[in-house]
Amino acid sequence: MDNKQNFNILEQLYYGNIDPNAKSFDRNSKYAEMFQVICDNEDKLNESLDGKEKSMFLDFVNAESEILVLSEVDIHSNLKA
Repeated sequence: MDNKQNFNILEQLYYGNIDPNAKSFDRNSKYAEMFQVICDNEDKLNESLDGKEKSMFLDFVNAESEILVLSEVDIHSNLKA
C-alpha cells in the first residue's frame, strides 16, 4: 500500500466513512434477531421518553455500548498475550 492509499484510509476513518469496529453477521441468525429486538425497543423508548428520562436512557445506552467495546478490547488483548 502506498502513502496515498494510507492517507485515503486515514481520511475515510477520520470522516467516519469506515467503522473499524463494524461486525458482519448472518441476517437470519439468532444474533440478528436479538439485535433487531434491541433496536426496535430502543427506538420505541426513544420516541416515548422525553426530558430527564430520555437523557437518562441515552446515558444508559451510551454507557452500555462503551462497556461492550471495552469488553471486546479486553477479550482481544488477552488473546494476543
